[in-house]
Amino acid sequence: MRVARTFCLLVVCLLVSAPALAGEMRVGDIVVEKIWARAAFRAGGSGAAYLTLRNTGSKADRVVDVSSAVAGLVQIHTHVNQSGVMVMRHVEALEIPAGGTVVLKPGSDHVMLMGLKAPLKKGTRFELSLTFDKSGTVVIPVQVQKAGARSYKATE
Repeated sequence: MRVARTFCLLVVCLLVSAPALAGEMRVGDIVVEKIWARAAFRAGGSGAAYLTLRNTGSKADRVVDVSSAVAGLVQIHTHVNQSGVMVMRHVEALEIPAGGTVVLKPGSDHVMLMGLKAPLKKGTRFELSLTFDKSGTVVIPVQVQKAGARSYKATE
């Protein structure tokens, strides 16, 4: 009886943690997935984190704050064309439409990590906090991939 109860508890724990192990987190109607960053070699320098946000709800939501202990300043950035030159700009909030998906990726919207407190090394993880206007706050593990990586890879 005791072994069966322990086994059932183990199965429940694995089922509950499976989304996090698969690189997916949920807060309210928002699913955060494909969470990664590129390696960055210099403390004091900058880095970027990327992820996909899916809104499974019937109302739009917005990311209104981002933070992480790995950097002195963390912001959401976008790229805009300014007189034929692409430049990064801080945005106060990032909208996720109802039933929509927003992909933060290299060369597009991303989480900018400025004033890194230590290098971001391939194979390590760090925590990133996202606060949504309606859904609340979620702390997500960010998987650091190799420098120059162009997209999320679950096995790295």
